Amino acid sequence: MSKKAAEATYRPKGYGVSPSLARARAPFRTQNAITGLTLFGFAVSVWAYSIHAVKQDNFDDVDFEALNTSVEEKAKRISLEDEAKARVQIPPSAVPSTEAVAASASTPTSTANPSSGGGWFSWAWGSK
Repeated sequence: MSKKAAEATYRPKGYGVSPSLARARAPFRTQNAITGLTLFGFAVSVWAYSIHAVKQDNFDDVDFEALNTSVEEKAKRISLEDEAKARVQIPPSAVPSTEAVAASASTPTSTANPSSGGGWFSWAWGSK
């Protein structure tokens, strides 16, 4: 049987449901209805819980503070991001001068020799 002939038996005149299509879908009708109702019930329960949780919050104090705060007071406030940046910044006294960096780069910091016993790993990691 060709594909066109098979399709003609399922949808003989366009979008209608033929008897053969109804018979093929019948075993899955109950299972599909249960699945659809379960998904719908879950979506409605999430929505209802969200609405219930928001109704419990009291937002009166937020509006009151926002209305009574002037533009100057808002400009003086420090955001959480700015506070975090201020904590992370290094004070100028902790940064070494360029002369100190140049001097430390010219003097060796370790007397270990990579060619003397133990190979490269013992020299790099300081083990004997």
